[in-house]
Amino acid sequence: MLRIILMGLALAGAGLGVALSLSMTPSSAIVKGKRISRLVPTLEAGSVVTAQRAFVDYVVTEYGIATLRGKSLRQRAAALIEVAHPEFRPDLMREAQRIYHVHM
Repeated sequence: MLRIILMGLALAGAGLGVALSLSMTPSSAIVKGKRISRLVPTLEAGSVVTAQRAFVDYVVTEYGIATLRGKSLRQRAAALIEVAHPEFRPDLMREAQRIYHVHM
């Protein structure tokens, strides 16, 4: 996953800079001949986290841009499902419903 930190203006005319985190990734990958989702509902135990969820503002895949800044966990899950590979959206939605009670 490619993560880029962008600098922009927080408020027009205020002159205050704010960092925005933009993560770009393909929605899926082929591993050992099998397609897997790059967007997952949970991480495996022992996984390394390089960006805490609160610090990711945008996730970009070939299916669109998920705007995450200022959203609740439910809203973030729904936004990420919308940019996931279509093959994995039903499974991701079931998990989001189970974990976060998301309904789309």
